[in-house]
Amino acid sequence: MQMACGTSKEITVQRLDIQNALAPSFPVEKDAVVAKAQLKSPEVYFQNGGLGVKLHYAGRYMKRVAEGQIEFRGPLVYKPDQGAFFMEKVEVVEFKVNRENHANKSALQAILEHFVTEFAAETPMYRLDQKEFATNLSKLLVKSLRTWRNGMIVTFAN
Repeated sequence: MQMACGTSKEITVQRLDIQNALAPSFPVEKDAVVAKAQLKSPEVYFQNGGLGVKLHYAGRYMKRVAEGQIEFRGPLVYKPDQGAFFMEKVEVVEFKVNRENHANKSALQAILEHFVTEFAAETPMYRLDQKEFATNLSKLLVKSLRTWRNGMIVTFAN
């Protein structure tokens, strides 16, 4: 993370910073009445002004084992009370299952979409370090957030 001073504060967060911040959250276990899944091996990327995450999953649905990949993305929002960035309005853009003839593939996909949406809402994608700021993080307001292929630039208003 890099920061510039002036009337506003600007930070640059590299893709690898977010990747490293997110990695300790995995593997993630999710459980529903008819399904259980483990989400693992996150790979983050920036695209279309938002963050994307590719995950591998392994689990079961209706007593059938399934493995595959799920990819989702959405815009990042800063939650001042937590000093962290979260994904919102998550959209699943790719879903693969190890067997294309898996019975109930659409139901499995719906459950996994719920799991990743829940994960994105609960898990900070990146948390700011209070030591980098002279003011309390909860008082910071995001003026702008720009992304490019390998990171994001966030400008905070004073």
